[in-house]
Amino acid sequence: MIIADFKKHGDDWLSLDVTGHALAGEYGHDIVCSAVSVLAIGLANNLERMMTEAKPLIDSASDGGYLHIERPESLSQSDQQTWQWLFESTYSIMVYDLEPAYGEYVEVHCHQQ
Repeated sequence: MIIADFKKHGDDWLSLDVTGHALAGEYGHDIVCSAVSVLAIGLANNLERMMTEAKPLIDSASDGGYLHIERPESLSQSDQQTWQWLFESTYSIMVYDLEPAYGEYVEVHCHQQ
């Protein structure tokens, strides 16, 4: 199972950890894995492309099954807005579209800190 664990402080998104494997199909043909990967890697790539002053802290496992994206310490107003919009969009897609359709393979959590 894939676990997508979002963390927030109030309204501010802090981080995302994606762990595990969906095992919804054979390797290379697992649509749940593909969907989660596109969303999580797309979030990381777009944060790196679109943030102008600070860059997210990103860590991943070379063999898949783990991705960590963390908010940098301080963000300009523009970067904060970009961070919030991209995180909110990714969370919304995962929790309202992906998890209801494929809940046996993926769980989405949001923890307040």
